[in-house]
Amino acid sequence: MPTRDWHFCIHCDCMYDKNVEKYVDCCRQCYTKVYNTKKKSKLNEALDKINIKDNQIKRLKAQMNELRRINMAQEITIRRLTNEIDSFN
Repeated sequence: MPTRDWHFCIHCDCMYDKNVEKYVDCCRQCYTKVYNTKKKSKLNEALDKINIKDNQIKRLKAQMNELRRINMAQEITIRRLTNEIDSFN
């Protein structure tokens, strides 16, 4: 049976068996908290990127609608001017 190799957790004051928790420097509870926090922060970063893309899409759609309105106004002006020119002839 292996001997216990006790170490202090780097996050809290508890001790853990280094033979059990071989690849970390903290106890299982702290590791779970840190790991979940990292997962949440990565998820939040991904959601932020999606929100940024959504905002860019909304802004581009608004610009496209504004350009359509301008184009329609120009077409109406061209038709009106064409009708005025035709009325002179």
